[in-house]
Amino acid sequence: MFNFCYLWHSLILTICFSSYGQLSSDFDWDYIVFSQRWPLSTCAEWEETKPGNVCNLPTNRLTWTVHGIWPTKSGTRGPISCNSAIHFDPNQLTPMLDDLKEHWTNVEANTKQNSFWEHEWKKHGTCASILPQFDSVTNYFSRGLKFNKDYNLSTILESNGVVPNNNGYNLQDVYNTIMNSTGKEPSIQCVTDKNTKESFISEIRICLNKTLDLIVTGLTA
Repeated sequence: MFNFCYLWHSLILTICFSSYGQLSSDFDWDYIVFSQRWPLSTCAEWEETKPGNVCNLPTNRLTWTVHGIWPTKSGTRGPISCNSAIHFDPNQLTPMLDDLKEHWTNVEANTKQNSFWEHEWKKHGTCASILPQFDSVTNYFSRGLKFNKDYNLSTILESNGVVPNNNGYNLQDVYNTIMNSTGKEPSIQCVTDKNTKESFISEIRICLNKTLDLIVTGLTA
């Protein structure tokens, strides 16, 4: 697993956290979780899931891509799948398709191109759509691309000397770098190599309120 992640060494970590509550029982939510992922780690997980799985990576493999924009109720996971009446229209993605392929990449190559984006819209976008900034497929995905530029983890980390290498980094250094740049605490998600027991960063998440300002929440993992 992670046989090619030496490019970043996917950041060897000292500790990893995870703290999610129960799934929300209603469609109300308090804040947005914006999650970006390291595609090489995502690819390694996907390839390990089932023999024959192959990956689709962005042209720049050493960049952070969008996973999703997730409305969240404090202390819970979700809500999810809030409005089945709001359908996913892939035609709305056509003007931004090239950007999506590079910055909101469907890493799972042996799935339909739109399947990842359709999943994110149905599960999370329909809940976010109560805000005008997310009230259509076009607005939801264009906003995610904007967040990816505004909170560009590649730029934040590289400008502070956290760059691909074979030695890895202490989790606290990565955490501090992002916190010092954004002014808010990030949530760092990790995966572990089953053979070497080394930990690898898979996602980094930040939170925004309903006016889309960065905030601190109880999400510390």
